[in-house]
Amino acid sequence: MLRACPVALVVAVAVAVAPRGARADAPEEPSIWLGGGLELLPFGTSEIDIGNLGFQSDAATAFGVNAIFEYRLGHVFTVGFAHRLVLDVHDTETHGDSAELFDLRGRLTGRWEFLPGWAAYGAVMVGYGILSLPKTSDPTQPSPGTSKGPTVTFAAGVTYNIGPYALVYTEVGFENGFEGYSMNGTSYDYEYNFPHVEAGMMFAIGD
Repeated sequence: MLRACPVALVVAVAVAVAPRGARADAPEEPSIWLGGGLELLPFGTSEIDIGNLGFQSDAATAFGVNAIFEYRLGHVFTVGFAHRLVLDVHDTETHGDSAELFDLRGRLTGRWEFLPGWAAYGAVMVGYGILSLPKTSDPTQPSPGTSKGPTVTFAAGVTYNIGPYALVYTEVGFENGFEGYSMNGTSYDYEYNFPHVEAGMMFAIGD
């Protein structure tokens, strides 16, 4: 079974409890931020369980687009959403149609400004993943349709303010998915672990 590594969660806690120094006298920042980024998922693993049988495979490189909404609760914590679309999802042995993954995720972030304009952050995202599986190569066989289930994502990154209302960021992280689907009356449990590298921009909305 795939296990979630708690490293990014530790980063998020460390960021939250780190001393803020002169931040107490810092001016108020805009509360609402919108943005997104491009993701590279260079590798990964997946496992399909059918009853007592399990089959593991290595994931090939995939690409994603992430859309982020954040509401800042202060200088440390933010809450929001981070919805993602991942294209070209397939294992290294597959040469044909690929799957598409759509993530609906809530996001909690802890951040710490360690230099003027620079901040480190850790994020935890919990949500629901929908994996659109490719059709079978045999036209006489039914398509598996979609695999659905909960997901949990851990990430850590760095932001740089390029102005009072804009920033750029880069992050690394991984997502564990716990999904399932059925085909021909048989239930399949599908679990995956997809690391990612992401870069993007965010813009403040209002004051």
